Amino acid sequence: MYKKSTITLYLLLLSFVGYSQEGIGIGTINVEPDAILEIESSSANKGVLIPRMNTTQRTSGWAKSQGLIIYDVDFNAFFYYTGTNWLQLVQSPMQANLDLSNNRIVNLESGVDDNDATNKGQVKQWIQESQQVVLGGAVWDDGTKRTEIPQIGNWTVNRTSLGVYYINHDLNFEGLLVMAIPDFPDHTTAYDLWNMSETSFRITVRNHDNNIVDGGFSFIAIKP
Repeated sequence: MYKKSTITLYLLLLSFVGYSQEGIGIGTINVEPDAILEIESSSANKGVLIPRMNTTQRTSGWAKSQGLIIYDVDFNAFFYYTGTNWLQLVQSPMQANLDLSNNRIVNLESGVDDNDATNKGQVKQWIQESQQVVLGGAVWDDGTKRTEIPQIGNWTVNRTSLGVYYINHDLNFEGLLVMAIPDFPDHTTAYDLWNMSETSFRITVRNHDNNIVDGGFSFIAIKP
Protein backbone atom coordinates (compact mmCIF):
# COMPACT_ATOMS: atom_id res chain seq x y z
CA MET A 1 0.00 0.00 0.00
CA TYR A 2 2.81 2.41 0.93
CA LYS A 3 4.71 1.58 -2.29
CA LYS A 4 1.59 2.16 -4.37
CA SER A 5 0.99 5.56 -2.74
CA THR A 6 4.60 6.57 -3.39
CA ILE A 7 4.33 5.69 -7.07
CA THR A 8 1.05 7.58 -7.35
CA LEU A 9 2.61 10.68 -5.74
CA TYR A 10 5.63 10.45 -8.05
CA LEU A 11 3.41 10.26 -11.14
CA LEU A 12 1.39 13.22 -9.86
CA LEU A 13 4.54 15.31 -9.50
CA LEU A 14 5.62 14.36 -13.02
CA SER A 15 2.40 15.83 -14.34
CA PHE A 16 3.41 19.25 -12.97
CA VAL A 17 7.20 19.14 -13.33
CA GLY A 18 9.06 18.39 -16.54
CA TYR A 19 12.72 17.66 -17.03
CA SER A 20 15.05 18.32 -19.91
CA GLN A 21 18.65 17.29 -20.18
CA GLU A 22 19.83 20.23 -18.03
CA GLY A 23 16.71 22.15 -16.96
CA ILE A 24 13.56 21.79 -14.92
CA GLY A 25 10.17 22.96 -16.09
CA ILE A 26 7.18 23.75 -13.89
CA GLY A 27 3.94 23.77 -15.82
CA THR A 28 5.73 22.67 -18.97
CA ILE A 29 7.76 19.75 -20.26
CA ASN A 30 9.27 21.77 -23.13
CA VAL A 31 12.11 23.47 -21.29
CA GLU A 32 14.20 25.87 -23.35
CA PRO A 33 17.75 24.56 -23.84
CA ASP A 34 19.33 27.64 -22.23
CA ALA A 35 17.10 27.55 -19.12
CA ILE A 36 17.89 25.86 -15.82
CA LEU A 37 14.35 26.52 -14.62
CA GLU A 38 11.32 27.45 -16.72
CA ILE A 39 7.90 28.20 -15.25
CA GLU A 40 4.68 28.44 -17.21
CA SER A 41 1.11 28.90 -16.10
CA SER A 42 -1.98 27.53 -17.77
CA SER A 43 -3.89 30.48 -16.28
CA ALA A 44 -3.68 34.10 -17.42
CA ASN A 45 -3.79 35.46 -13.85
CA LYS A 46 -0.87 33.77 -12.14
CA GLY A 47 2.78 34.74 -11.70
CA VAL A 48 5.89 34.05 -9.66
CA LEU A 49 5.69 35.41 -6.12
CA ILE A 50 9.09 36.46 -4.78
CA PRO A 51 9.64 36.10 -0.99
CA ARG A 52 8.42 39.20 0.88
CA MET A 53 9.81 40.79 4.05
CA ASN A 54 10.06 44.19 5.68
CA THR A 55 13.23 46.30 5.79
CA THR A 56 14.20 45.19 9.30
CA GLN A 57 13.97 41.56 8.29
CA ARG A 58 15.91 42.19 5.08
CA THR A 59 18.81 44.02 6.74
CA SER A 60 19.12 41.82 9.83
CA GLY A 61 22.19 39.64 10.27
CA TRP A 62 21.13 36.45 8.54
CA ALA A 63 23.33 34.71 5.97
CA LYS A 64 22.65 36.04 2.48
CA SER A 65 23.92 34.68 -0.82
CA GLN A 66 25.11 36.92 -3.64
CA GLY A 67 22.31 37.44 -6.15
CA LEU A 68 19.50 36.85 -3.65
CA ILE A 69 16.29 38.71 -4.59
CA ILE A 70 13.45 39.67 -2.22
CA TYR A 71 10.52 42.08 -2.18
CA ASP A 72 10.68 44.75 0.57
CA VAL A 73 7.12 45.58 1.66
CA ASP A 74 8.23 48.83 3.35
CA PHE A 75 9.72 50.17 0.11
CA ASN A 76 7.26 48.36 -2.16
CA ALA A 77 10.29 47.44 -4.28
CA PHE A 78 12.55 44.55 -5.22
CA PHE A 79 16.06 44.36 -3.78
CA TYR A 80 19.00 42.13 -4.67
CA TYR A 81 22.08 41.32 -2.60
CA THR A 82 25.48 42.04 -4.16
CA GLY A 83 27.45 40.04 -1.64
CA THR A 84 28.18 43.10 0.51
CA ASN A 85 25.00 45.21 0.44
CA TRP A 86 21.42 45.44 -0.83
CA LEU A 87 20.58 47.39 -3.98
CA GLN A 88 17.11 48.34 -5.13
CA LEU A 89 15.95 47.39 -8.61
CA VAL A 90 15.05 50.76 -10.17
CA GLN A 91 11.74 50.98 -11.98
CA SER A 92 12.00 51.78 -15.68
CA PRO A 93 11.78 55.54 -16.44
CA MET A 94 9.30 54.63 -19.16
CA GLN A 95 6.89 53.57 -16.41
CA ALA A 96 7.65 56.18 -13.76
CA ASN A 97 9.60 59.41 -13.45
CA LEU A 98 13.05 59.15 -11.89
CA ASP A 99 12.97 61.47 -8.85
CA LEU A 100 16.40 62.29 -7.40
CA SER A 101 14.84 64.79 -4.93
CA ASN A 102 17.27 67.55 -5.99
CA ASN A 103 20.29 65.29 -5.49
CA ARG A 104 23.06 64.96 -8.06
CA ILE A 105 24.47 61.92 -9.84
CA VAL A 106 27.92 62.41 -8.38
CA ASN A 107 29.78 59.96 -10.61
CA LEU A 108 28.56 61.37 -13.94
CA GLU A 109 31.52 61.46 -16.32
CA SER A 110 32.21 64.00 -19.05
CA GLY A 111 30.39 62.95 -22.19
CA VAL A 112 32.58 61.83 -25.10
CA ASP A 113 30.32 59.76 -27.33
CA ASP A 114 26.93 60.87 -28.64
CA ASN A 115 25.06 58.57 -26.24
CA ASP A 116 27.00 59.57 -23.10
CA ALA A 117 25.10 61.33 -20.35
CA THR A 118 26.19 64.82 -19.30
CA ASN A 119 25.14 67.24 -16.60
CA LYS A 120 23.91 70.83 -16.89
CA GLY A 121 27.25 72.34 -15.90
CA GLN A 122 29.07 70.50 -18.69
CA VAL A 123 26.50 71.54 -21.30
CA LYS A 124 26.69 75.16 -20.13
CA GLN A 125 30.47 75.15 -20.37
CA TRP A 126 30.51 73.61 -23.86
CA ILE A 127 28.00 76.12 -25.25
CA GLN A 128 29.89 79.02 -23.73
CA GLU A 129 33.09 77.74 -25.34
CA SER A 130 31.62 77.07 -28.79
CA GLN A 131 31.43 80.67 -30.11
CA GLN A 132 27.65 80.54 -30.18
CA VAL A 133 25.05 83.00 -28.93
CA VAL A 134 25.07 82.81 -25.14
CA LEU A 135 22.73 85.71 -24.35
CA GLY A 136 19.95 87.40 -26.22
CA GLY A 137 16.61 89.12 -25.99
CA ALA A 138 14.80 92.44 -26.15
CA VAL A 139 14.41 95.36 -23.75
CA TRP A 140 11.64 97.96 -23.42
CA ASP A 141 12.57 101.63 -23.37
CA ASP A 142 11.79 101.80 -19.63
CA GLY A 143 14.45 99.19 -18.91
CA THR A 144 12.30 96.11 -18.43
CA LYS A 145 12.91 92.78 -20.12
CA ARG A 146 10.59 92.18 -23.07
CA THR A 147 11.66 88.82 -24.42
CA GLU A 148 14.51 86.41 -23.87
CA ILE A 149 16.20 84.00 -26.26
CA PRO A 150 16.38 80.62 -24.50
CA GLN A 151 20.11 80.23 -23.95
CA ILE A 152 22.35 78.92 -21.21
CA GLY A 153 23.18 82.35 -19.77
CA ASN A 154 20.68 84.23 -17.62
CA TRP A 155 20.42 88.02 -17.72
CA THR A 156 18.61 91.00 -16.26
CA VAL A 157 18.52 94.64 -17.35
CA ASN A 158 18.94 97.82 -15.33
CA ARG A 159 18.27 101.30 -16.76
CA THR A 160 20.65 103.53 -14.78
CA SER A 161 19.85 106.83 -16.52
CA LEU A 162 18.35 108.27 -19.68
CA GLY A 163 19.11 105.89 -22.53
CA VAL A 164 21.71 103.89 -20.58
CA TYR A 165 21.03 100.20 -20.01
CA TYR A 166 23.21 97.67 -18.19
CA ILE A 167 22.77 94.01 -19.07
CA ASN A 168 23.75 91.90 -16.05
CA HIS A 169 24.53 88.24 -16.70
CA ASP A 170 25.90 85.12 -15.00
CA LEU A 171 28.50 84.09 -17.60
CA ASN A 172 31.49 85.38 -15.63
CA PHE A 173 33.26 86.36 -18.85
CA GLU A 174 34.68 89.73 -19.90
CA GLY A 175 34.94 90.19 -23.66
CA LEU A 176 31.56 89.25 -25.10
CA LEU A 177 30.79 90.36 -28.64
CA VAL A 178 27.49 92.23 -28.50
CA MET A 179 25.21 93.41 -31.29
CA ALA A 180 22.20 95.59 -30.47
CA ILE A 181 19.44 96.72 -32.86
CA PRO A 182 17.16 99.64 -31.87
CA ASP A 183 13.40 99.41 -32.14
CA PHE A 184 13.09 102.74 -33.96
CA PRO A 185 14.78 103.50 -37.31
CA ASP A 186 16.00 106.93 -36.16
CA HIS A 187 17.76 105.47 -33.11
CA THR A 188 21.20 103.95 -32.87
CA THR A 189 22.67 101.74 -30.20
CA ALA A 190 26.23 101.69 -28.92
CA TYR A 191 27.88 98.82 -27.12
CA ASP A 192 30.34 100.35 -24.65
CA LEU A 193 33.56 98.32 -24.48
CA TRP A 194 34.89 100.52 -21.70
CA ASN A 195 32.02 99.71 -19.36
CA MET A 196 32.24 95.93 -19.41
CA SER A 197 32.91 93.50 -16.60
CA GLU A 198 32.69 89.75 -16.17
CA THR A 199 29.04 90.07 -15.19
CA SER A 200 27.68 93.08 -17.13
CA PHE A 201 27.95 95.33 -20.20
CA ARG A 202 26.41 98.67 -21.16
CA ILE A 203 24.27 99.63 -24.14
CA THR A 204 23.48 103.29 -24.89
CA VAL A 205 20.65 104.47 -27.16
CA ARG A 206 20.91 107.71 -29.18
CA ASN A 207 18.66 109.47 -31.68
CA HIS A 208 19.61 110.83 -35.13
CA ASP A 209 20.89 114.04 -33.50
CA ASN A 210 23.29 111.89 -31.42
CA ASN A 211 21.42 112.74 -28.22
CA ILE A 212 21.03 110.01 -25.61
CA VAL A 213 17.37 108.95 -25.42
CA ASP A 214 15.32 106.14 -23.99
CA GLY A 215 14.55 103.47 -26.54
CA GLY A 216 13.87 99.80 -26.78
CA PHE A 217 16.27 97.42 -28.50
CA SER A 218 17.10 93.80 -29.18
CA PHE A 219 20.54 92.27 -28.64
CA ILE A 220 22.61 89.13 -28.84
CA ALA A 221 25.91 88.34 -27.14
CA ILE A 222 28.51 85.92 -28.50
CA LYS A 223 31.44 84.52 -26.63
CA PRO A 224 34.48 84.65 -28.95
